Amino acid sequence: MRRGTEAVVKTLRLGFPCATAAEAADFVMRIAHLLAFAFSLIALPALAQDKPAAAPQPEPMRIVLTRSAEPCEPDCREWLAAQGAITKDTPAELRRALAELNGRKLPLLVYSTGGTVEAAIAMGELVRKSGLDIAVARTVFSQREPALGTIDERSPLCASACTLFLAGGQRRIIPPQSRIGVHQQTIVETETTTVRDYKIVRGRKELVDERTETRTIKQEQATGEIDAKMRRYLDAMGLDRSFIEVTVSTPADTMRYLKPDEMRATTIATQIGPAALAFEELRPALAPAPGSSRSL
Repeated sequence: MRRGTEAVVKTLRLGFPCATAAEAADFVMRIAHLLAFAFSLIALPALAQDKPAAAPQPEPMRIVLTRSAEPCEPDCREWLAAQGAITKDTPAELRRALAELNGRKLPLLVYSTGGTVEAAIAMGELVRKSGLDIAVARTVFSQREPALGTIDERSPLCASACTLFLAGGQRRIIPPQSRIGVHQQTIVETETTTVRDYKIVRGRKELVDERTETRTIKQEQATGEIDAKMRRYLDAMGLDRSFIEVTVSTPADTMRYLKPDEMRATTIATQIGPAALAFEELRPALAPAPGSSRSL
């Protein structure tokens, strides 16, 4: 081994005439370590080629009676914070929250990526019947007291089916920086599976973990019947028909975010401004109640 090492050292010194024997030996050891590391990487499974994990499903919408966490006693603002995906169960959640108001006219602050069309329409009708206003804003809940929160207007969001819910507001207050997204609606069929993991302990099967997995098995463009239902609903809510035309003309696999002037023109917004406008006591009748619709 010594002869082999000496031969290598001599060769290296030919390439690096000012290197000492100790420096050359150290260089050889570094190269050997690098080669060993490279071969170990080749032997590893190709983890980088695995498919990325599927994006998590958005949380279902929660509607929470919220009181301002800011110093404000005894006249703190209160509102219904509606945040998350609209599902078939959300109208029942809204009915529960409205019952909790005991007739008080508190505004709704909504932040949602969308969800189920039929549920959003049912919710909009409930809101209009109750005569409540809706503003687009996110509520940040207190970690110490979940019923307390602050209003975050840095990037308000109401997209897809959320806009149908928004349309039910007696007043619809949208901050100018909001992302109000519209597109053609799609019919999505999902499959939910319960997965259970077990282990055998002393010959008996014990449950280790249980989880629910949901996947999309079919997605297609909404039928003419759905579009007609949306038209009838938006007409009953008093929106300009340009809103539905912009919606159905935007492909389902894209999202069109309306500019403030488009929010006004399509009347999805009755006011462009901060969410604080929803707390004003003077509330002019800017939108008709259900039943005063024009025929299509």
